[in-house]
Amino acid sequence: MRWRFALVACVGVPLVSACGSSATAGSVGQPAAAKWVGPPVPSPAGGTVRFALYYGPWSCSAGLYARCERRCAAEGHAPLLGCIWLADIKGDWTGRWAALPAEAGGRLAITHCCW
Repeated sequence: MRWRFALVACVGVPLVSACGSSATAGSVGQPAAAKWVGPPVPSPAGGTVRFALYYGPWSCSAGLYARCERRCAAEGHAPLLGCIWLADIKGDWTGRWAALPAEAGGRLAITHCCW
């Protein structure tokens, strides 16, 4: 079990930090309106990938709202009217790495700053 944690820490953390979302942390308002989960698809590197799509719209987290405010101010737009989170795409990979069972995944948030 310890090797699985190490694998997630070495592989999963960079994936999540590269394409993850702070929009999910501490979100305000209602959760996603709907969810679609696709079938497992063979991965080119071996194993399978399963994608899930959560879609809304719903309110952004406080952190994402603050980033929208800074972006609007830097671009010279009118005061920020809001921030909506349109979708969250999640991919989960299951397979073998170094001849051992492994799992990894990542998330991508699709948001829009309203001005």
